[in-house]
Amino acid sequence: MKRFARLAIQLIASTLLLAALIACTTPAATPTAVIPTAVPPTPVPPTPIPAVTLAPVGQLAANKPYVFAFANWNETNSFAVLVRKGVEEVAKRYGVTVISMDNKQDPQQANINADNAITQKVDFYFQYNQDTEINNRVGDKLKAAGIKGIAIQVPMGDFPLYRVDNVLAGKLGGRAIAEKAKANWSVEPIMLVMGYPESGALFQSRAAGAMAGAKEIFPNVKIYEDTTKGDVERCRSVVADFLTAHPNEKIILWTHVDQMALACLSAVKSANRQGDVYIGQTGGDPSIFPELRNADSIIAGTASFFPEMWGEDLVPLAIQMLNNSTTPPPVMEPKTIFITYENINTYYPQ
Repeated sequence: MKRFARLAIQLIASTLLLAALIACTTPAATPTAVIPTAVPPTPVPPTPIPAVTLAPVGQLAANKPYVFAFANWNETNSFAVLVRKGVEEVAKRYGVTVISMDNKQDPQQANINADNAITQKVDFYFQYNQDTEINNRVGDKLKAAGIKGIAIQVPMGDFPLYRVDNVLAGKLGGRAIAEKAKANWSVEPIMLVMGYPESGALFQSRAAGAMAGAKEIFPNVKIYEDTTKGDVERCRSVVADFLTAHPNEKIILWTHVDQMALACLSAVKSANRQGDVYIGQTGGDPSIFPELRNADSIIAGTASFFPEMWGEDLVPLAIQMLNNSTTPPPVMEPKTIFITYENINTYYPQ
C-alpha cells in the first residue's frame, strides 16, 4: 500500500515537471499594439507674398568698403524715412557704410549737406530733394569733386534719375475715386484736388494725372484746386471750409500723399460727411494701412511706390557704377500699384 502511494506521488510529480517544461518552450503571446490617437499637424501659416520681389545679391560685391552719403528729403516725413531706412538696410548687406543726412526741404541745408559729404570724401551721393535749381548746384559740386551720384525724384543735372511715374500715380487715384462715385452715387460729383504745386513739377504732374484719371470716368467733372503747402493742419482746414461751402454735393477728393489723405479724412469725419466723399492719394505709407483694411472706409486706396524697397534698386546700382563704371539708364522708376481694401493683404500681409 505504501509502495502504491509512493508510485502515485512520483507519477504526479513527473506530470507537473513535464507541464513546466512545455510551458517554458511555448512562445509568449505577442502583445497587442497600442495605436495612438492621431493628432492633427499644426497648421503652417502661408508664406507672405512680398510687396516687391527682392533683387538678389547674387555675385555682386563691393570692390572696397564704399562710403555712401544719403541726403534725405525730410526726416519728418514718414515716406522719406522709409526710403532712407531701406537704403541703409540693403547697404549693410553689401558691407557699405551710409552717412545719412537730412535736407529738411531746405535749399541751404541741401548745399551744406553736399559740402560736408565732399569734405568727408564719400564715394557716392544720393540726393533726395525737391528743388531742381539746388539739385543742379549740388550736382556741379559733386562732379567737380569726382563723386558719382543718383538723384531721387527730382533731376540733378545729367546724373541718373530715380523717380516715380507721377502722372500714372495721380491717374490711378483720380480714376479710382471717380469709379467709386459712379458705382455708389446717382449724381455726378464735384472734385477737390489738394495738391502741392509750390513743391515743383513732381507734385504738379501728380495732380494733373489725378484730374485726368477722374475725367476718364466723368469727362465734364467740375474741379476745384487748392494747396496743402505740405501742412496737414492747413489741409484739414481747407477741406473743412470746402465741405461747409458745398453742403449738398457729392465730392471726390484727391491729395498728393497719404498723410494729407488722413487730414482730409479727419475733416470729413468732423463734418459728418462720410456718405458724401471718396478720397484717393499716393504713397504707400504704413500710416494709411488701417484705413485700407477697413471695408467701410471712404479712402478708396493709395498709389503705392513701395518706398521701403527703393534701396533694393539704388544700392546695387551704385555699387555697379563704382565697381565697373556701369552706365545706368538716365531715368529709372520703381513699381507703382494702387493698393485697396481688396488687395492690401496680397502686397502687405499682416
